[in-house]
Amino acid sequence: MVEHSALPGERHTIPMARKITYWVSTGLLAAMSLFAGYAYLSGSPQAVQGFAHVGYPQQLRIILGIAKPLGAIALLVPGMARVKEWAYAGFAIAWICAFIAHYLAFRSAGIAGATGRLLFDPPCEPALSRYGHTELDVDRLSGRAWRWLQRCSFFG
Repeated sequence: MVEHSALPGERHTIPMARKITYWVSTGLLAAMSLFAGYAYLSGSPQAVQGFAHVGYPQQLRIILGIAKPLGAIALLVPGMARVKEWAYAGFAIAWICAFIAHYLAFRSAGIAGATGRLLFDPPCEPALSRYGHTELDVDRLSGRAWRWLQRCSFFG
């Protein structure tokens, strides 16, 4: 191990701080995933309404309600590096899909909306004009977010 400080009592400060940061952030992520899994499986009105609003089927809520706690457990169990990698990948994919679905369903004017417009409006413009639309219509889009994404030029 490379010493990070000339003082004998401080040589393990940086590695220990890194471990503490890792376990605190991992614990928070695991706790959020456990709470989300509970909300999805218990049929929380906000979860049911949220999935319905972005057009996702309720079966996906059940699948994510099972997968999120399993991913949280995988993150907390020591070892099993390959399983942890897949858990992080699964969380990342779920969050990216949620971001896209919420952007397309809500078209909010906040920071997420501005970021989404920067990312999705220029590549989608040829696809939208090809189908006779100049901008996304929120009422028509509800329930059809994935089909709109498939029409975007960066999907094919």
